[in-house]
Amino acid sequence: MKKNISAVLFVCGLVPSALFAAEKDPNSYADKFPTIPQNARVVLLPMAYDFSAAAQETPIVQAAIVDQLKTLGFRPVKIKLEPSSMPPGIDRVYLTPNLANKNVRPSKQVYLHDVSSQVPFDIALIPAVLSRTAKLSGQTARWDNVKVHLNVKGYGSGMSTEWRGTSLGLSLELDAYDSKGQWLFTSYGGISLPYVINTKEAMNILKPRLFESEKDQESLRQGVEAALEPLTEKIKISKN
Repeated sequence: MKKNISAVLFVCGLVPSALFAAEKDPNSYADKFPTIPQNARVVLLPMAYDFSAAAQETPIVQAAIVDQLKTLGFRPVKIKLEPSSMPPGIDRVYLTPNLANKNVRPSKQVYLHDVSSQVPFDIALIPAVLSRTAKLSGQTARWDNVKVHLNVKGYGSGMSTEWRGTSLGLSLELDAYDSKGQWLFTSYGGISLPYVINTKEAMNILKPRLFESEKDQESLRQGVEAALEPLTEKIKISKN
């Protein structure tokens, strides 16, 4: 698929790149955090998205989250939404990213209370893949606590060319709740630059698969790790 450069918030030039100022923390946190066991059970709810190409990639992103949770010593459990056992419309609520509509959070909390009575958990994570703005500098893009090398084809693909401006980046959003359904944090980690910059044809080309190459898989791993960081940096882990 091809898309005009101007439609993807892409701005570039053969000019020296500006140095990045310290990136503002994109995450938000509750005032208090619980203490959970080292092998805490973490339930993972279905994934929302606002970028159509992410639909086919959600199983890959979910698998990356599960793998990282296991690496951190937690016990991940994926939860499926069963429409027959849910309040009317709750399935549509879970397909709405919190960034797009924060008013859906109370409905999610009510449903999490029902989930906890059937599948006890210590932490619940509600994931989403969202379109975000990445800042360009030199040959890299930075957004949501990650730094990714640009994929450029055509003129300017060599290291002698520097880029600045913005481009579209995809991020993993994690909305976290405790066992009582109380909100804990909403965190972000950049996981993909979905477009290849083709300067020869003046086009941005959408990758047919977002996480096919080793480079893209590494970007996904780093982004998931960044999004999960508050789980170990903010929440207290019991030593017993």
